[in-house]
Amino acid sequence: MKKTKVEKFIDICEEKIEPTFLQRPLFETFVNYWTETNELKGGKKMRYEDQKFFEIKKRWATFVKKEKEFSKPNFNPKNQPAPVRENWKPPERMDSGGKESKALTALREKMRIKK
Repeated sequence: MKKTKVEKFIDICEEKIEPTFLQRPLFETFVNYWTETNELKGGKKMRYEDQKFFEIKKRWATFVKKEKEFSKPNFNPKNQPAPVRENWKPPERMDSGGKESKALTALREKMRIKK
């Protein structure tokens, strides 16, 4: 019996990658992704056939890396709290007598800013 294009792709991938038992679900996802056809263009070519360059080992390595990256639970850098600097305090605006600090006065004079 003649093998389909998908079966040929799977054979080549298994030969090059040699996925372990634990990698099998990820391997199936990899195969499904790269053998997907573009039905809007007639569905004749698979995704990997549309690539100018396609090296299975490198694509697999990237696929595994991205899967690890995106499988981290709810990681979103925008939701992380801002780092806290220890022993930080805002610059002195007033000295102990209630007058402006010398540094602020000098800065105002340098920039010619009125009170």
